Amino acid sequence: MRYRERLQARHFLLAGALFGVSFLFRYHTALFLMGASAVLVFRQQWKAVAWLTLGFIGVVGLVQGTIDGVLFDYPMHSLVAYFLFNSKGAFQYSTGPVYRFALTVLGFLVPPISVFLVFGYARTRRLAPLLFWGGVLFFVAHSLFPNKQERFILPLFPLLIILGVIGWERYVAGAGFWHRHPRLLANSWRFFWVLNGIVALALALTYSKKSRVEPMVYLSQKSDLRGLVLDFGPHGTKMPPVFYLGRMGAEASAFIPDSSGVWRRYQQQHPLPTNFVMTYALNDEMPLERLTRELNTTQRQPNYLLLVGEKDINRRLDRLRMLFPRLKLEHTITPSPYDQVLHALNPRVHKDEHVQIYQILK
Repeated sequence: MRYRERLQARHFLLAGALFGVSFLFRYHTALFLMGASAVLVFRQQWKAVAWLTLGFIGVVGLVQGTIDGVLFDYPMHSLVAYFLFNSKGAFQYSTGPVYRFALTVLGFLVPPISVFLVFGYARTRRLAPLLFWGGVLFFVAHSLFPNKQERFILPLFPLLIILGVIGWERYVAGAGFWHRHPRLLANSWRFFWVLNGIVALALALTYSKKSRVEPMVYLSQKSDLRGLVLDFGPHGTKMPPVFYLGRMGAEASAFIPDSSGVWRRYQQQHPLPTNFVMTYALNDEMPLERLTRELNTTQRQPNYLLLVGEKDINRRLDRLRMLFPRLKLEHTITPSPYDQVLHALNPRVHKDEHVQIYQILK
């Protein structure tokens, strides 16, 4: 910012390259680049736009284009597939009103400091328009998109904090109110740091999503594991973290249609690897006939069952025994204290995930 009047072509080229690096980690960060580019276009700085674009396309094309061209059907295949998938599933995850992320920002950054930072950020629109409008575009686009997972807005936080502090400090330097009430400002910051310190320590020692990971870790010790059924009862199905099984596996819902052709040779009667695990997801909305069809299509019969959640357990077990008459309860896994707190605060989004592990006997 200090030398913005002396920026040269190489500076915009490097900025575009760095935008490209961030894009490779998180596609949505392209919105920052679009916001900054819009400012340059408004100023008619066409050479700057060209160098910025060249830096971005160069890095993204070299990395993502090359990898996708070798591994998939065409360069940038994963990018296209990602946006097609998210456009199709925009309403399949956590949704919310247009002001959801505004509340997220104000809450996560801890009032009243969060209000100070947002106010300070708004005062940098002339001081740092390239950064300011990039952040605004990012925030507005995500606020309008139906899917409102908190993690989507996190890339904005570093920019919001940096510009927010700059704008706020410039404001405080000339504000008579804060000169007359220095202790109020100091105590606001003390509250911010004390609360953040406590939360940071607590989160550092927290086992999040324990009830999803632990069942997979537990079953990874089972040498006889070949197939796994997950029953979610009245809730929607979720992808199990099969990575923690420590062996190759697939979800039957993806294995059977095989839209990408990954499993084609195994569907042509080529035997699956010995330690391969097939997972089947089930809930109250899915008829048992569908699970039966999946079992008849794949080469793996389940020998373990995960009952997720404590709601209507007896009814769900009676239903499952129509397919698996002999079930033996092996182990029960409870959510971590952190997950239980999230469930208590927002049970609609954070479901109860006590997990009972049953062995399916022959």
